[in-house]
Amino acid sequence: MLALVVDCFADGTHSGLIVRKDGYIATNHHVVEGAREVSVAVPGKTVELRAIVQLDDLLHDLALINIEGLDYETLDVASSTSVVSQKNSAFLGPLKLCLK
Repeated sequence: MLALVVDCFADGTHSGLIVRKDGYIATNHHVVEGAREVSVAVPGKTVELRAIVQLDDLLHDLALINIEGLDYETLDVASSTSVVSQKNSAFLGPLKLCLK
């Protein structure tokens, strides 16, 4: 899945999902808490990219970050009306994609 990205930090890695072709990535608030920008590894890229934190939501543990570029492969997002009796804001566990 090319839409998976990894935020790379000294204390570990965290995952996110590209949700728009222009580089918007959904991740968790606790991943970006206190940061204005983070580094991300994108499959198919040979260098880590700088992502700007666009917004984050402590209450729901969600954040939206953005990397430069166009035409990224995205995650298909389903309608919330198709989800019944579930509350979940966790993403996939991080993979070892950091380019360290």
